[in-house]
Amino acid sequence: MPRVSVVLPVYNCVRYIKEAVQSIRDQSFKDFEIVIVDDGSDDGTRNSIEEYIKFPLVKVISHPTNMGICKSLNDGMLESKADLIAIQHADDISKPSRLEHQVQYLDTHPDVDLVAGWIRYINKKGKEKKDDWWLQEMKRIPDDPELIRNKLIEMNFIPHPTVMFRKIIIDTVGLYDPEAFPTEDYDYWLRISEKHKIGMLHEVLCLYRHHGRQLTRTEKMKRIREKTVEAVRRAKKRRGIE
Repeated sequence: MPRVSVVLPVYNCVRYIKEAVQSIRDQSFKDFEIVIVDDGSDDGTRNSIEEYIKFPLVKVISHPTNMGICKSLNDGMLESKADLIAIQHADDISKPSRLEHQVQYLDTHPDVDLVAGWIRYINKKGKEKKDDWWLQEMKRIPDDPELIRNKLIEMNFIPHPTVMFRKIIIDTVGLYDPEAFPTEDYDYWLRISEKHKIGMLHEVLCLYRHHGRQLTRTEKMKRIREKTVEAVRRAKKRRGIE
């Protein structure tokens, strides 16, 4: 059984999927499987990932139609064999030491059940960008589970494609909530932080790609803001601070 399952949801990302998968295959830590969930892609993505099916530690799940990011993440998590689950986005690039450092962290912090880290923005061509205000704020967060829990009420500073967590979280917290989309990750971190400790590695674990097709770069920003407010309201209600 592998030590880590890397869940990689993908939808119409033919331009970047190979680079994303390769960044996992090039990890310094080798005891992992990759669970690719193709969410009904129709742009040639499926053909791009066909070559990986022959590898024994790669599993591909195919949705007949586009069912959404939450369904893809949840299906990938439920199919994972390892006790540790890492999330990888189809257009991002994990640093070579990412898995190694996260496994080491969780091994030396048995009371912590999720660990994240920093990202560095890149454009569609892979060129790194300067830190914006969000990255600067994120880097000010200390590795302190209690502070992280409290600070999460104020903002989401946990980059989705940097997380690694223990699979036991599924038993205590459940899965991603489709009703929380497009802030399903923020909702999940809030719920996790109420039952588990979250840690933060102070290093860049992932190159996070900004390009025009991302939801956060479209007119749907209004919906994101609304869902963020809703996630915080529910969290405050659960914590009895409203």
